[in-house]
Amino acid sequence: MLIEFSEKKKLKIDDIISNAMASSHIPGLSFVIVHDGKILYNRGYGATNYSSNQPITPGTLIGIGSCTKSFTCLAIMRLQEEGKLSIEDPVSKFVPLKIGKKDSLILIKHLMSHTSGLPNLGSLSFTISRMSMTENPSWIPMASCDDFYAHINNAGHELLEKPGEARYYNNSGYVMLGHIIQEVSGMSYENYIEEHILKPLEITRGTFERDKIMADDDVITAYLVPREGKRIPRESDFSIEPLGNAAGGLFLSSKEMANYILMNLNQGKFKDLQIISSESLNKMQSIQSKDKPVTKHFGDSGYGFGWGILEGVMGYTMISHGGSMRVSGASISLFPELSLGFGIGVNMIAPPQVSFDILAVLIDKNISEELIFTTIGREQQKLVGIYKTYKGFNTIEIFIKSNLLHVKDINSVHPIISGEIPLIPISDDPENREYFIYVAPGLKQKIAFKETVDNNLYVNIERYRYHKE
Repeated sequence: MLIEFSEKKKLKIDDIISNAMASSHIPGLSFVIVHDGKILYNRGYGATNYSSNQPITPGTLIGIGSCTKSFTCLAIMRLQEEGKLSIEDPVSKFVPLKIGKKDSLILIKHLMSHTSGLPNLGSLSFTISRMSMTENPSWIPMASCDDFYAHINNAGHELLEKPGEARYYNNSGYVMLGHIIQEVSGMSYENYIEEHILKPLEITRGTFERDKIMADDDVITAYLVPREGKRIPRESDFSIEPLGNAAGGLFLSSKEMANYILMNLNQGKFKDLQIISSESLNKMQSIQSKDKPVTKHFGDSGYGFGWGILEGVMGYTMISHGGSMRVSGASISLFPELSLGFGIGVNMIAPPQVSFDILAVLIDKNISEELIFTTIGREQQKLVGIYKTYKGFNTIEIFIKSNLLHVKDINSVHPIISGEIPLIPISDDPENREYFIYVAPGLKQKIAFKETVDNNLYVNIERYRYHKE
């Protein structure tokens, strides 16, 4: 399907991104659309440095976090094609992993699909917290490979399912994949990625190297943006420690990210170079660990090797991954049937969820009709605000936290509202404004938002009626 890209569509996309940035307090965002073998649209929005108001550009280097995982899996699949390993090999063949049972070994493919059976063990939390200016209370020693494997090998009691049975998103597995790449290639992980993936893709500025990142004249100032929206800059170096590079340490610009997207949409080929075979790439982008259905709005979903897969998105399969370094983030979305891909990078925790909206614009769909669930957030936002009773003797706040509406009694007057209480929707119909709260274990209180004849919102909670200001 050839997508017609008009000025009207461009303006709609600009509006979607600008609104998302405003609502999430994003200082700067860089965005690229790739379609039919070429860059369709590539621009920056906002500032790479909020204080100086220096514009972010398509060339601005941004830490892409866990989007790096697909690069790591690409390297593993290349090494398998070279006969240097098999994804069916046990991990312990290459690295000092001591946990697991002889009849159910953890294999390389289990690390790639997050199905080793190990939950997140926090092996990178300390370094990421330090890098992103937040405290980690555990103070786990994590400065070397010896520290890392001591941490992992003492967690055998956490291996409660056999490998392949359950999926737990796990950065530790990707740290080990980086060590495997180093062991079988004879090169450092970073050098292997640079020589065999970045250079063939003509990505010359993308890097893991701290010195190169900090010396570049077009690199983001990273920002920590708490809920209240105050932007706290990380003016000094914020690259991830080398231990975590295979899980999330790559810096890319959206302009160079486009080459990676082009290769992924072209069956592993970039210009005249076959970076990876189409068979290996298709395996990476196929569901290896399937999710249980949680919504009626899509088809099958799950995780491949370094990619998440979601079928039935407005009739198409979406292959994607997001990444966050807490002060920098990115996402890559591919729609192979449309020969279409997006890349987004931001200088804060993670990019906004705008891929569905942008896809709808590009393929001339009404997103409210195609994906009902995407309107839920917009409908919730209409209910957010301050509500007061008659004459203002009592005040509540309705706000969104963790994707749910919450209620808080400002004056501590209401007899059943204490602290912040989540509002549980009675149905998943976005236009249904009926919720309930738990006022005691197992005891529910219904809450319904309504409108007066002149379209002013109000809500009844037990004996009180609150009108939105």
